Amino acid sequence: MRVLQQILAIKAFRESRAEQAFVKQRGIHRQAEEVADLRAQELEAFRVRARQREDELFGGLVGRTVRLAAIQDMNLEVDDLRAQDRRHVASAEKARDDATRERELMDQRRTEHTAALQLRERFSEIVDLAGQEAAAESDRREDSELEEVAEIRSGRAVRLRGEEEAP
Repeated sequence: MRVLQQILAIKAFRESRAEQAFVKQRGIHRQAEEVADLRAQELEAFRVRARQREDELFGGLVGRTVRLAAIQDMNLEVDDLRAQDRRHVASAEKARDDATRERELMDQRRTEHTAALQLRERFSEIVDLAGQEAAAESDRREDSELEEVAEIRSGRAVRLRGEEEAP
């Protein structure tokens, strides 16, 4: 029975560690989701600013005669804005991919915790049943011993009565 209790303690320890891993991963996932949301907001805010800047640049050129260098400068700045947009998109996509990966890890940790919990519960039931069987066996032995003592006493009583009647 002692061995079963030790194994049950090991199962409980493993279940506890699985739960801790799940809780930790849930926090990591939550942070990854927040980062992904932040990157998406940053991308949208950048696109608003970029559109405004492009409008300013084009507005400065419309309705007047400009030098070729001014047009080339505007094109360079627009190209730079587009490159920044691509970086923001890549950052937002990476953050979303990270959040997805962390979600998958969280689901895996949840599954591992559930399996460890079920295993501990099943083993706990086995330990309880073994304890009940041991108690029942102990009761049977005790009853058997009491019956044996009663038989011995009744045998002595019969012998004693037989000895008293014999003289």
